[in-house]
Amino acid sequence: MSETSDVRRSACVVRSAGFWVLGSLVLFAACGGASSRDAGITAGAALSNASRPPEGAELETLIQSSPDFQQPLQYFVHRNGYVQPGELGVYRSLDRNGFIHIDAETPEYKTTVAGASMVVSITDRAKALPGFKDNGSNWGLPLAHQRVISATLKEQGQVNGAYFYDVVYDWQSDDVGGLIESDLPERMKPPQGQYQVGVSLQPTKTGWIVRQYAGRVRIDR
Repeated sequence: MSETSDVRRSACVVRSAGFWVLGSLVLFAACGGASSRDAGITAGAALSNASRPPEGAELETLIQSSPDFQQPLQYFVHRNGYVQPGELGVYRSLDRNGFIHIDAETPEYKTTVAGASMVVSITDRAKALPGFKDNGSNWGLPLAHQRVISATLKEQGQVNGAYFYDVVYDWQSDDVGGLIESDLPERMKPPQGQYQVGVSLQPTKTGWIVRQYAGRVRIDR
């Protein structure tokens, strides 16, 4: 065989090897690019999932712990002044159960039924109640709190990504409410039945902002 033929054959082998190496590099680059894209999609999905609110009991607990649902229904006891006839039983029940002390009581007629002018002091037992509030001229004693029963997703906002729910709740009597409810005038008693209210969950970098955004409606009539 001639020297020229050997040179041509060697050149073909080199070119073939070059094409194989180049092809391998192109394939590797393509595979690597696909892996990078897949990783990006996975990370994006994880971020999206992290922005989704909890569900079930965890969601109900989150809503229950929000400020709007932590405001108790309160009964206000005045430090001194006139107590209407319909509320004398409430004050005496609170005194009897150690939540207040009636320091002075003088019958007073503003109607045909006697009320009373009272001077009252608060006890440590009352101050220790969750939801107790000292307003200066009066004290707020918690009667009942809202209890979340269910939360149903309505929609997700397109602009800020907030989630909107229909939340069903009722009122549960607290210790004081259970003791004095029978003595309370009807207008002061905790609402009966189940109610629905609109609630929004707004995602933030650190958690969720929970707000009521619609008025309550009774739903069990």
